[in-house]
Amino acid sequence: GPPSSHRQGQPGPQGPPTAPRLLPRAAPLFAKMLLGLGMGPVGTVLAARLGDAHGGRRRAGHGWLSAARRMHRRLRRSAQLAG
Repeated sequence: GPPSSHRQGQPGPQGPPTAPRLLPRAAPLFAKMLLGLGMGPVGTVLAARLGDAHGGRRRAGHGWLSAARRMHRRLRRSAQLAG
């Protein structure tokens, strides 16, 4: 491999430093954002087709799912801080 003195962002014997590629890093985040934005209208359409009883069960399920997501994020964050 390259010598230890040649790291990304530092000039090496070949010339100026190379910039990190943005698209490979941004593409998954952009896809996740689009998926999240698309789920709102889908949920609205599905809720409009359901009756009140179905809507109440869906809302309760969504509350539990949201709580599980928050707990997962907190556990992941605490694991990152610990290790």
